[in-house]
Amino acid sequence: MTTVDLQRAKREAKRTAQLAVRSYAREPNPDHEQAVAQAWARVRMLDEMVARREREREALPC
Repeated sequence: MTTVDLQRAKREAKRTAQLAVRSYAREPNPDHEQAVAQAWARVRMLDEMVARREREREALPC
């Protein structure tokens, strides 16, 4: 997966997380709460992957 693919996946995951938050705000229940937590965990994971990829790229000799 390229850095661009990871960034795109992160944007999509963030959108999904925001939708989960809105859904939870409309109808609070444990299922929605878990969906929100999982969605934001995915965003954090992808964010870390993008950051790691950028650090690796910066470490490469030019």
